[in-house]
Amino acid sequence: RAMMRAAHLAGCAINLTRTTGCHALSYDLSYRFKVAHGHAVALTLPVMLHFIAGVTDHDVNDPRGKDYVRLQIGRLCDLLGFATVDEACYAISERLKRAGLATRLTQIGVATPEERARVAAAANVERLGNNPRRLDAARALALLDAIA
Repeated sequence: RAMMRAAHLAGCAINLTRTTGCHALSYDLSYRFKVAHGHAVALTLPVMLHFIAGVTDHDVNDPRGKDYVRLQIGRLCDLLGFATVDEACYAISERLKRAGLATRLTQIGVATPEERARVAAAANVERLGNNPRRLDAARALALLDAIA
């Protein structure tokens, strides 16, 4: 009962805030590779967090600008108890490992560059468009390659 309520509240939050790059890449991982949706999102979170933190004036997708995005990333790290983005990314990966979950795409069966390209091509375009830093299929593929 509590899990159903939590899932409902999470859905309500997502409906209001919209999801971004991690979700955009997670759907195909869940569908084709049978990875739980939350795990698929978490698998891409460290590399996506690092990517977003590097936002520039030329690729910012948030109308409030790169300084706002960087401020929010800093606030997120602070809320999580980390001094830097690198610390946060490392901690997320370590928590996945401690939970017995994969942290690399090869561990879930995404073994070839062609499979990673297919995952990138299948990314949800609407979710990619919500990402604070512009993220197209080519950049998505580069992020996936980084966690192969």
